[in-house]
Amino acid sequence: MINQFGKKKINNISNIDIQVWKNSLTENFSQNYARIVCGLFLQTLEKTINLGMIKMKRAKQVGAIPIEKVKVEFWTKEEFQKVLSTFNIDDYYCLAIFYDRSTSK
Repeated sequence: MINQFGKKKINNISNIDIQVWKNSLTENFSQNYARIVCGLFLQTLEKTINLGMIKMKRAKQVGAIPIEKVKVEFWTKEEFQKVLSTFNIDDYYCLAIFYDRSTSK
């Protein structure tokens, strides 16, 4: 945001400026991350209306970045057990005992 809008006064930020910035967000980051960042900025613009700093509802005019449904892969029980089998359980127990002693004070 600072690179795009840092030197501009809030009332000099145009809808085109915001749209260009939104496009750069979606090109450089995941759509859902870009949506969160853009949403926070648009909320800030809405707040400036409430404070009387600007009069135009740019956030509504420009619009939000749509949600992208993401498929999340999960391990099966067998895959998880395979990963667990690579752990040295003795080290785990030593670490757990050390952690328990260091936090019980």
